[in-house]
Amino acid sequence: MNPELSPNEPRAVAYHEAGHAVAMFEFGVHFQKVSIIAGQNRLGFVECCSAEGRLTGEASRLVHSLHEIVADLAGPIAHARAISGTPFRIVGARGDFTDDRTKATIRCQMIVNDFLLARSSGGVISSSGTSPEAKQIECVLHLAAVALVERRWPEIQAIANELLECGELTESQVADLCASSKSKQKGKEQG
Repeated sequence: MNPELSPNEPRAVAYHEAGHAVAMFEFGVHFQKVSIIAGQNRLGFVECCSAEGRLTGEASRLVHSLHEIVADLAGPIAHARAISGTPFRIVGARGDFTDDRTKATIRCQMIVNDFLLARSSGGVISSSGTSPEAKQIECVLHLAAVALVERRWPEIQAIANELLECGELTESQVADLCASSKSKQKGKEQG
């Protein structure tokens, strides 16, 4: 445990990173590892794979961008659910947690800008601030991330608990934990 962290923070970081990892896993976005070992000005991270094998084509790039935004938002939402019990209130945010929301906002604005450029619609591309369209996209994707976190909460819990034990997990370990958690849930529903 990092001595700079309050007693609740390692748990918050574990849930935060588990939220990112489960969302990425669900969308088929590959990663090397998820870690809560602090360093390099961050409390935890998901180390993504290279761009190889990513989706191609306009529609596929858009879908991939939307998945990345939901994965960005799933981290702070899982963190909020673990600490406050509600996925709607982001609590105890340090710079790391608010960075994900900023990244999501910027990506939403990029989608709007790309759409306006592709359509040559004569619309105004926002170079500063966030357009109403980007805010609407982010709002919808935030709700999608909340739904994902709620639906996959048992897997997020399993991964967060394992991260607290081990510090980091590979993508295949995350996949195994997701499968194990799903099978336990099925057993409970049938039993």
